[in-house]
Amino acid sequence: MARSGKNNGHMFKNFMRTLCLVLIPCSLILPAYGQRLPVNEDYQYTGSMQGPVYNPDTKSYFELRYSWGEWQKAQIESQDLYYKGAQGRLAIIDRPEIHQFIISRFRLPGPTWIGLQYFCRSKQLKWVDNSDASKAKFSAWHTDWANTQVRCADKGYMPVAYVIEKGYPPRWQASGPHKGYQYYLVEYLTGKE
Repeated sequence: MARSGKNNGHMFKNFMRTLCLVLIPCSLILPAYGQRLPVNEDYQYTGSMQGPVYNPDTKSYFELRYSWGEWQKAQIESQDLYYKGAQGRLAIIDRPEIHQFIISRFRLPGPTWIGLQYFCRSKQLKWVDNSDASKAKFSAWHTDWANTQVRCADKGYMPVAYVIEKGYPPRWQASGPHKGYQYYLVEYLTGKE
């Protein structure tokens, strides 16, 4: 009988180890699907999953970060970050070259907040720098985004995220203002490499 108790204890420990491995997302343990991208020497790892990666077209760095929460939380957290003297912001992806850069350089593991909002009352799309995205020549909308039943609710806007769908490149989709996602893209406008 005593032996059975020892075996049960050993089995329980193994079960708990297995459970922890299953419940903790691999993306938290092994960023970028197990591959950590090179990080610049003057950058400290503090929740970054990939990057910062320099984009010569925009003269800015982009970084994929992990932090569960609503769009507003991601916006506040991105503004609290600095890299090479530049304050962070949620990424502005207003040209096809930037979109191509993002989807080719980052492995987006799930829905990822970007710096775009749709304001329901005025029917305007605005980037976090207050520029009007409604009249832009470029967009990367998911084909079904307008068919959702998402409403602006009490905040008056719908934030936008890249959504990931198997077999398709990442596309934008508006979400409810209280929706929570794990990832967000930060942009640091350094103006230089």
